This record gives sequence, C-alpha cells and structure tokens, in this order.
Amino acid sequence: MKFVYISSFKNSQLSWFLYHWQSRPYVKYKSRFCIFTSEEPEIMKTDIQHCRELGVTGIVLGILTTGNQIDIERTRELVELAHPMQVTFHKAFDETPDYRQALEDVIAAGALRILTSGTKSTATEGSEILNEMIAQASGRIKIVAAGKITSENIDKLSKIINTNEFHGKRIV
Repeated sequence: MKFVYISSFKNSQLSWFLYHWQSRPYVKYKSRFCIFTSEEPEIMKTDIQHCRELGVTGIVLGILTTGNQIDIERTRELVELAHPMQVTFHKAFDETPDYRQALEDVIAAGALRILTSGTKSTATEGSEILNEMIAQASGRIKIVAAGKITSENIDKLSKIINTNEFHGKRIV
C-alpha cells in the first residue's frame, strides 16, 4: 500500500499517478488535524469524490476535534461519502489523549484501518501499545504500524508487532 500526501486534486499528473500506481491518497486540509474553516470539509468532500471517480481503491484521512478527540461525526460523514473506497484513519490518531477510546471512536466512524505508531515517535517505541490496540480491536479494524519503518527494521518489527500491515517510506 502506498500513501500519497496531497491537499487538493487539481492536477492531471497527480490523477494519472494515483490511477496507475494504486496509491492511497491522503485527503487533507490545510490545518494540521482539526478543521478550522467551513471550506475545509467541502474541499475534502470534493477530493474524495474525485478519488472515487478515478477508481482509487482507498484513501487516508483523519479529523480531530479542537480537544484532540476523534471527530466521529465528520469522519463518519467522509467515510460514508468515500464508500466503496477503503478508508484509513491517519496518524492524527496518535495525537489523541486516550488511544483506547480513540480506537473505539474510529471503529464507530467506520474506517477500516488506523495508521499509527502506537502514540510514540516510532513503531519500535510504540510496539507494546500497537499490540494492545490490535488485541482491543479484535479484528474489527486493522492496525497499520507506522513510524520510522525501514527495510533494515521491518523483519524485527514484524516479529514483535502482531500485524501484517506496515507503512514506511523506506521499506523497499
């Protein structure tokens, strides 16, 4: 699975790239993780519709409230709009104050995956929490381990983290 970080789909070359490489675009707004303007959700909706029209199979997104909680309502709305694309909730998850509650909130919002380093800077540091999350999820959602995963440490991490989904810029 490849992730592409973008903020708006106005570029035909990007559209070609997404279609031919089966990447999962990161549908993002200008603010860090919280929505601060009324235009931002509409831009995200337009981007999601564009992805669906292109035949993209999955997207990455994540919205928090100003208190760093999962914005369940807005996330659910975008997940429903994205259907049948698969939705991964991005590393905004790691900014939440209670990962156990955040996990339940993302499940309630309907995402199929969470991209996380287990609330730590790296997947190695967060491996215990990642395993706790995987156990708590109990098959209801997939946990994608992320955070400084490379070709040098993927074998070790795959032995200590109970997932088969990893994300890293330098894995291959």
